[in-house]
Amino acid sequence: LFSCQGLVWLSTEYGQQLVESVFSTLQNVSEKGGSKATLIFEKNKEGWHFINHRMQRIPSCLPEDSIQILSLANYEISDTKSSLAKFSIHVVW
Repeated sequence: LFSCQGLVWLSTEYGQQLVESVFSTLQNVSEKGGSKATLIFEKNKEGWHFINHRMQRIPSCLPEDSIQILSLANYEISDTKSSLAKFSIHVVW
């Protein structure tokens, strides 16, 4: 994700929406007293989408690449699960 092409994507409207939505979802869980969250990504014919806490589908990069963003923000990844059309990232803090 932090390649030249990845950084260009992150700077687009879609990239910024993804980052904002992921951290908004984590903040929502934290404000409710939680210390862990599962981030869900689903793939359809249009590509990968992040499903946020409002159940909105946000266009996404490859879910594996989102792990880099979370790690830079000092979140701990406790587990990941994947299939052809779904990817889950279990985050703890």
